[in-house]
Amino acid sequence: MGETKNQVRKVESKTNLESFCERIQSLCEASYELKSRIKETSSLLLHMDTISYQLEQKQMELELKVKELSDMILETGVCPVCGSKVSEDKLYQHLRRYL
Repeated sequence: MGETKNQVRKVESKTNLESFCERIQSLCEASYELKSRIKETSSLLLHMDTISYQLEQKQMELELKVKELSDMILETGVCPVCGSKVSEDKLYQHLRRYL
């Protein structure tokens, strides 16, 4: 009878060990998947950061061009793009055509 108990314990131990190994394997797979997703997310964030920087640069360029154009119109009263006369009170309305 004692021998049967030992055999049962060995089987239970083996089953517990197999179950433990399966859980570790499952955790390793989940960890690998998580690392892969983190790497992909980091790559996307870097790409978004690059695009954001480029957009900021383009916005600054556009703001500078609008300022230069409005200064020219205010100075001469004539739009250098279309040649029409533009009064100071119609400046914003005229510039909206080009934005």
